[in-house]
Amino acid sequence: MLQLLSQTGQGRKIFLKGKARCGLHCQAVAGQQLHTVLCCREELPTIYKCPYQGCTAVYRGADGMKKHIKEHHEEVRERPCPHPGCNKVFMIDRYLQRHVKLIHTEVRNYICDECGQTFKQRKHLLVHQMRHSGAKPLQCEVCGFQCRQRASLKYHMTKHKALPLEPPPGTTEGQAVKPEPT
Repeated sequence: MLQLLSQTGQGRKIFLKGKARCGLHCQAVAGQQLHTVLCCREELPTIYKCPYQGCTAVYRGADGMKKHIKEHHEEVRERPCPHPGCNKVFMIDRYLQRHVKLIHTEVRNYICDECGQTFKQRKHLLVHQMRHSGAKPLQCEVCGFQCRQRASLKYHMTKHKALPLEPPPGTTEGQAVKPEPT
């Protein structure tokens, strides 16, 4: 069976080298799609691209594309948060619902088995559980610093980027800078 390597914006499909059921060896030739459909009766993978100009959304299934079009192109309207004093506005209902659940309610359905601490989101529970196990799955490629959260690693990396990129004015590379007399 042939594998779809990519699909160009013009509707052409580019195939990896492969052997069709009939024995034909294929090498990204223009007539490959027609050959596959007519001779081998193989179903080609279908990729659904959003028809709206400027939109780059792509889906494997028609249902996903329909949902995308409905949410992003047809039923576009502002959905303000109903809580007094909250000025957040959302364009998609499920984003508003998630916001209300996480910000405006105290529901904490995720409970740590070891200490009983509760969390609003599963991902927060998983990071917390790493404290009990001692796991630190993230590591700095520069110095080997280890941590549990991407935000911690990102903050840590700013320390490496704080090194001067250019020598101070009036010096050459490798030259020490004399302190100003006080």
